[in-house]
Amino acid sequence: MISAPLRIALLSYRSKPHSGGQGIYVRHLSRELVRLGHEVEVFSGPPLPELDDGVKLTVLPSLDLYREPDPFRTPRREEFRTAIDVLEWAAMCTGAFPEPLTFSLRAWRHLRERLADFDVVHDNQCLGYGLLPLGRLGPPVVATIHHPITVDRDLELAAAPDWKRRLSLRRWYAFTRMQARVARRVPWLTTVSRAARDEIVQAFGVRQEQLTVIGVGVDVDTFSPARHTENTTADVASPAGTAAGPRDIRNPTEDGTNPASTNPASTDTHGTDPDGTDPDGTDPDGTDPDGTDPDGTDPDGTESSGQNAGAPGPARIVAVASADVPLKGLPELIEAVAKLRAERDVELVVVGTARPKGPAAQSITRLGLGDVVRFVSGLTDAELAELFRSATVAAVPSRYEGFSLPAVEAMACGVPLVVTTAGALPEVAGPDGLASLHVPPGDSEALSAAIGRLLDDTELRRRLGAEGRRRAVEQFTWRRTAMRTAEWYAAAIDAARSGKTR
Repeated sequence: MISAPLRIALLSYRSKPHSGGQGIYVRHLSRELVRLGHEVEVFSGPPLPELDDGVKLTVLPSLDLYREPDPFRTPRREEFRTAIDVLEWAAMCTGAFPEPLTFSLRAWRHLRERLADFDVVHDNQCLGYGLLPLGRLGPPVVATIHHPITVDRDLELAAAPDWKRRLSLRRWYAFTRMQARVARRVPWLTTVSRAARDEIVQAFGVRQEQLTVIGVGVDVDTFSPARHTENTTADVASPAGTAAGPRDIRNPTEDGTNPASTNPASTDTHGTDPDGTDPDGTDPDGTDPDGTDPDGTDPDGTESSGQNAGAPGPARIVAVASADVPLKGLPELIEAVAKLRAERDVELVVVGTARPKGPAAQSITRLGLGDVVRFVSGLTDAELAELFRSATVAAVPSRYEGFSLPAVEAMACGVPLVVTTAGALPEVAGPDGLASLHVPPGDSEALSAAIGRLLDDTELRRRLGAEGRRRAVEQFTWRRTAMRTAEWYAAAIDAARSGKTR
């Protein structure tokens, strides 16, 4: 029972604002907690979050070794301020990903003098060793685990072409051992779905009673069906001369001028990979420049249920993917589009980036789809919602998802959805045929058939789109998430004060 406003310290080791589950989670959860009357102070390393009025931000500076445009850089001597900085750089040099550990140590150094300022400390999937002394000396430490990153690791290892790549991946993902150890010692954990809970129990060895399932939300006002359906266009590329718009990659394989970012810890997509740890880092100078669609616009019309098939131009399929890695299933989706292209006029727009010579880029080249598949990045929520509204169909082809914000965002926009049955996707998208169509993960034939079925059936698109909107509004709002999270905080605080164990 919450009897008074809570003072909350919300920790996030990186909080990319417009893509990646961590930054989105931190922004919307903190905003809604403040609206409920609580006090929230966010502690973040770079990239920093965008926060709403009333939420305080305290920056815990790091070396930011994976930043664009110079990931894996060598810092200047004057940048080394503490032993933690030296540890961070040394670990990077050995191929490890040190940020969860080093952020937790910086958080400990800062918060140990301020523990009396807070009623609860909420960690957002850092799970570093620095959290443990905080929990012993101060208010209860609770943690969100969006999904165990061991899933990403295992899929990457299975796809690795040789022992050198496997060795590199094992080194990069070594931080997951720390996360498992810390998770077992944090009695109050939350995760975003029942599927993620079960995976965390198995992968991290935590007890099921440690975990409370609290789904995340969507801004159903921003992500909503189009208000006007006649002659609507959706511009998904930066206007000419604009430096701060979405970035457009026509074909990442053409001449090396449009490679995707290789920052292994910041290639997270808009809401699909909460930990944001793409382990690939083989092109240190690869960054995707701002660009524009040659004609500056997209010719498609928009209907209220995301069905633009009757408008001029190709039917549009939209997907959101954090990185060109096996977890996201992009090659299977590209193969499905190639099959559809043989019979229909279609295009695929992927929100995310593609690595030069990565799986998606190789599939595009092999199938001759350079003029059909487009990658865009850097979209704001409003731009992403407009892109969804321009879609005929949205697809989530992932081989695993602990939740999938893009699925909920597409449903909130009234877009008919095709998802795989991997992880929490059926849990989020609802039963097959109600608000979405389901296909097995890794099956491009089934994916092509399901998308084709929607392209050919206007009434089915309308029905799935309407049901998806209803489902998003009723089950997945950030206010609902914040209310349940505050109740979870209160239970942890009461247990700590009474000396109860969990």
